Amino acid sequence: MMIKNIHYIVEPAKDGNSTLIVQLNGKEIPLHSRINPLKESDSQAYELNPEKFDLLLVLGCGLGYNLIKLKDHSGRFRQIVVIDILKGIESEISVNTHTSFLHDVENITILSGMEFAELEEALSGLIDFEKIKGMQVIEHPQSLRIFPEYYREVKILIKKIIDKKAGDKATIKAFGN
Repeated sequence: MMIKNIHYIVEPAKDGNSTLIVQLNGKEIPLHSRINPLKESDSQAYELNPEKFDLLLVLGCGLGYNLIKLKDHSGRFRQIVVIDILKGIESEISVNTHTSFLHDVENITILSGMEFAELEEALSGLIDFEKIKGMQVIEHPQSLRIFPEYYREVKILIKKIIDKKAGDKATIKAFGN
């Protein structure tokens, strides 16, 4: 998938909040509601478990409405990594009053618009089994619906990194450094 050819616009929704429209294959596809994008934060079914997992991986975020409930819990995670296909989305997040915390908190890293080789390098440096006790993954359903191939490859990439790091850790445990 060519990430460089994905365009999007941010425009006001009917309620005055920002919404994001992806322009893909000659079509405009809303990533958030054009009426009330904040409702997205109320409809997210995931549970955050910072007491069990200290690394949170987020697959897809758009403008981050799905992550608003993370605002009160972000400090309880050691590290939060947000992966989004849309290049430069962090600048839109930083000016959105509801989601700017995602850009401002030190333990949150946003990886946007990266090709897979670049993403693999970044994630390899961020996932460190010596420093984390567990990893939780949450998904933004709308992002995965619009870009299924990209996020399927991201999941494969994460599994590859985990398998390699787990194998490296087992080797070191068995044979030493």
